[in-house]
Amino acid sequence: MFELDQAVDAWCRSIHTSAYNRNERLEELKDHLYCVVERFRTEGLSEQQAFSKATEHMGDVGMLAIEHAKNKSLRFKFCQTEENLEKWRDSTSPKSAAAMNIFISVACAIGILFSTWILEHSSYAEYAQTVMYLLIAVWFVPFSYLSAIANKERKHKKATSC
Repeated sequence: MFELDQAVDAWCRSIHTSAYNRNERLEELKDHLYCVVERFRTEGLSEQQAFSKATEHMGDVGMLAIEHAKNKSLRFKFCQTEENLEKWRDSTSPKSAAAMNIFISVACAIGILFSTWILEHSSYAEYAQTVMYLLIAVWFVPFSYLSAIANKERKHKKATSC
């Protein structure tokens, strides 16, 4: 026996495979599909026939999935990046994070000193201090992120030793 709700759920899930904002987007797609199914039901078709005709009317699942993926908002793309950073953070060991932090700090220090020296000996000397502060601010982001990863083992050891 045909179950309309199960068929609609399966069809909508095949289009929205991403976890971000999935429930909201699925509900919107389901609502639209139910409206199209209802329209065909009023024409005298059975639930199964109306569902088949509605999914044909809405288009190919593959093409719809591609279109929905294209229409992801900037907020979605930012959250995807944040999710990837979390996965990377969880997979990075504290020792390698500490080593990366040292490397990035040394590289940034060299870059700050070099750019400041270049600017001081050019016609843009008045911007040297501003550039130095901006570069320090840019360096602070990976430094604080990698420091948090490097300290997670220390926090874990402290919590388990009590």
